[in-house]
Amino acid sequence: MQQEQDSVRSIRILAKSVFRRLQGEGYERVQLIQFASELVGLIGSKEPPPSSDDDSPLSEGHSPERAHVSGAPDAT
Repeated sequence: MQQEQDSVRSIRILAKSVFRRLQGEGYERVQLIQFASELVGLIGSKEPPPSSDDDSPLSEGHSPERAHVSGAPDAT
């Protein structure tokens, strides 16, 4: 029981940490929602996970200014 509670707490801490980090990097609410949606899609997919050399806008080295979210208003 304690191990399950620790796991739930760890996941909650991780989620808050990722959220704060992305928010601190300048990602907007709609981009964070898109990120969460993509993550849920990957989890539910039967396809293998994408490789680490993925060119997604949220991958390392891409700034939020260059990240484009479908349906999001253009910040320029």
